[in-house]
Amino acid sequence: QKEIDLLKGSVADQKQGNNWFALTGVTSDGTEYYRVHHTNGVQWVTLRITFPRSKSKQYDEWVTRIDKEFVPFTKAEPVQPSEPTRVSPAPPAPQSPP
Repeated sequence: QKEIDLLKGSVADQKQGNNWFALTGVTSDGTEYYRVHHTNGVQWVTLRITFPRSKSKQYDEWVTRIDKEFVPFTKAEPVQPSEPTRVSPAPPAPQSPP
């Protein structure tokens, strides 16, 4: 709802799935937008695409392709943070005799 409120009446279409929702529309300055928000229950990923409405025919196919190929989360297990690597100080440089 916060995203819809932010776009103030410019939302032309809304779609929702189990773990995602999408908004499309045109802002008052003629910018067309596509936003899709995905969640895995812990994190959110947002894909935002904007372009001039006057060029929507040029962008429609591109936006569709990006939407179909976009992978918000990988299936791999989350990476656990590791301990910081300790770096030993370098040995002192040999000094030349006076």
